[in-house]
Amino acid sequence: MACPSAQQLRRFLNDELEGDEHSNLVSHASGCATCQLEMEELTSGGTRVVASLLATELGLRELIGRLRERPVDAWSAAAESVRFAGPVSEGAPLGWLGAYQIEAELGAGTTGQVFAARDSRLGRRAAIQLLPPQSASHAEARSRFEREARAVAALEDERIVKVFEVGATSDGAPFMVMEFVDGESLDAKLGRERTLPPREAASITQQIALGLSAAHRRGIVHRDIKPSNVLLVRDEGRGARGEEDAPTSAWPSPLAPSPSPLKLADFGLARVLESTEQLTQEGFIAGTPAYMSPEQIRRPQEADARSDVYSVGVLLYEMLTGERPFRGVLRMVLSQALHEEPVPLRRLNDRIPRDLETICLKAMSKEPTRRYATASELAEDLSRWLTGQPVLARPIGPFGRAWRWCRRNPKLAAL
Repeated sequence: MACPSAQQLRRFLNDELEGDEHSNLVSHASGCATCQLEMEELTSGGTRVVASLLATELGLRELIGRLRERPVDAWSAAAESVRFAGPVSEGAPLGWLGAYQIEAELGAGTTGQVFAARDSRLGRRAAIQLLPPQSASHAEARSRFEREARAVAALEDERIVKVFEVGATSDGAPFMVMEFVDGESLDAKLGRERTLPPREAASITQQIALGLSAAHRRGIVHRDIKPSNVLLVRDEGRGARGEEDAPTSAWPSPLAPSPSPLKLADFGLARVLESTEQLTQEGFIAGTPAYMSPEQIRRPQEADARSDVYSVGVLLYEMLTGERPFRGVLRMVLSQALHEEPVPLRRLNDRIPRDLETICLKAMSKEPTRRYATASELAEDLSRWLTGQPVLARPIGPFGRAWRWCRRNPKLAAL
């Protein structure tokens, strides 16, 4: 197919295309760098969606500037920043935040800047997440950050990064101090290995689901499950790359109380279900588009625990195939997540066990009612697969696929 005209691309970006015209454009543009670049240019100035989804390098540098100040002797409720005199040499600490010596930058994103630090009182390492400067200036954002940080601090599960305390800097920017996880992110592992063996992928997914189940029981939905928020704990007995060189039996047995090999991080977009506050403003999508459920795209404030189940399904899909189910420019990803079914996993890798594919596609069902009702149910079905028992998930037949197509394309179905 020839490249579509600029008018067709505008109609696609405005969600005005339907049926075959929509599908053909998606199929072509997903592999056409020219069309993707043109759509980026068409949306760069006018899209209302997710400018805030990108990391803010300027905000990070401003924050570091505030931290490079002179140290103080005591910790206070306001977590006074210290003044730092002179340039920072290679390997030297960046500054102080109360009793915490800031050692390095770990990253920045829409939910805050994260630093590695050392507690001068207890001698332990910690990670400090601060609300981005552009959000810290809004009272509502500060209130939400503090409330959700305290809610996450109440979670006690070995698969969730612990929150030690919550405070605010001298200029009112809230922060939370978390345990420092010695290891690597799932994102880094996938970047190095691309795909994981089915049993390893299933074990990681099961542990993620169990951790989310603990949060969901306390009424907390993560809303930003993605590889960079899954931390694989370093096991000194198996080297820096954790389970990589270990046999499958080194993983905890399904649903066993043994220590978890991973921890879930960054509940910065977490939603406390009991809260009636409008958490998402018009034009802002909370989350990372490639891992977001359809309902989280349409009505972010109504996303519940089943939205996290969808995101976990996307993670499993990526670990098994080396590909995300939906790719392309932002508007393409959002449109595909709303209107297209993912390519079956075994079409990308026929060595993937059929039952594991079925579990993954059930977790990724577009209708929340067709997914696993809870993260715990997903973990239990993965446990059945890992132990060689029959799984509860069932593949979708031709009739089911046709019915779903009709639901997504009611006008064409009526014709």
